[in-house]
Amino acid sequence: MAKLFISYSSDDKVVIREIVEDLETLGHSIWLDNKLVGGQSWWDRILQEIENCDFYLCALSGDYLKSDACKRELNYANALSKTIIPIKVISDFDERFLLPEIAELQITDVESGNKKGVLALVQALNTATPSPAAPDPLPTAPLIPVSYLAELLQDINSIEPLNQDQQAALIFKLRDHFRNTGDSAAINQALDKLEARKDLLANIGREVDALKQEIQQTSQREEQSYLNESENPEPAQVFQKFKSVNEVTTDLKEAVETGKTDKAAFGFSVVALLFPVIGIILFFVWRSSNPKRAKLIKWATVAGFIFYLIVISESGSGPY
Repeated sequence: MAKLFISYSSDDKVVIREIVEDLETLGHSIWLDNKLVGGQSWWDRILQEIENCDFYLCALSGDYLKSDACKRELNYANALSKTIIPIKVISDFDERFLLPEIAELQITDVESGNKKGVLALVQALNTATPSPAAPDPLPTAPLIPVSYLAELLQDINSIEPLNQDQQAALIFKLRDHFRNTGDSAAINQALDKLEARKDLLANIGREVDALKQEIQQTSQREEQSYLNESENPEPAQVFQKFKSVNEVTTDLKEAVETGKTDKAAFGFSVVALLFPVIGIILFFVWRSSNPKRAKLIKWATVAGFIFYLIVISESGSGPY
C-alpha cells in the first residue's frame, strides 16, 4: 500500500486521528508529526518524510491555513513534485482564499459525519499517480519555522540564569498555551526542559508538577471519552459508506449513467461485490484491456471485502 504523509494543524489532531485509523485499516503506511515542536533535527525528520512519501495529504482547516509550518511543508512538497491530495477536515474557512497550490486541486471532503468522504479519499489514492522519486540534488530545504513554543524553548534553554519572575512567566505562558491548544506532548517536552534547569526554584518546580498533573488528567479524560465512543460496535468511519447493498448498487448504477464505466460492468461489479475473490480475478483480466471496467470492479471488490469484515466484526461482538 501507499506511504502517506499528512500535514495538519495540531489543533485538529482529534479529527486527524480518526482519518489515520480509517486509512491504516486499509493497509496504508502513514506518517504524521506527533511531536509538534522541536529543533532542527525534528524539522529535518519532517522534510525527510516528505521526500520519501508516495502521497502528500494536506488536512485543510482554518488553523491549517494559518500555520506557518504547514505552508513551508506544502512548498517543499511542491518543490519535490509530490502528488498532493488536499482533504477538508473542518469546514471553518473560505475556499476562495486557499493557497494557489491547493486551489487548483480537487479537494476531498472527509469531515466527520460525511459518510462518503473517506471512500472518496480511498478512490483518490487508488487512481492518483504516486509521487516520483526525490530529485538529486534535492531542492533547497525550507528553514525551520519559529513558533510560539519555539520562542519559549529558546528562553528555557538559555544558558543565562532565570530569576523568579522569568520562571513564573514561562509557567504562565506554558499553562495558557496548553489550555488554548491542548498540545500536551509539546508542553510536556518544554516542562521537562524547564525542570532540568539547575536554577529552577522550588515553588516553580511545584508549578511544573501541577501543570504536568493537569495535562495528564486532561489526556486521560480525552482518552476515556474516545474509548467510550468506540465501545459501540459501529463500523469505522471508512465503513460508514457501506451500510447496505442497496447504497452500493445505487452508486454502481450512477457510475454507469454518468459514463464513468460501461453498462456491462454493472453486473460484473455486483458479482465482485458479493464474491470479492471473483472481483480480484476480473480486475486483473480487464486491468489493461478495459481500465474503466477494471476500476469499477476494483471499487466493488473493496466494498465486498469491507462488507465481510463488518459481518465478521458484528458476529464476533455479540453477547456470547
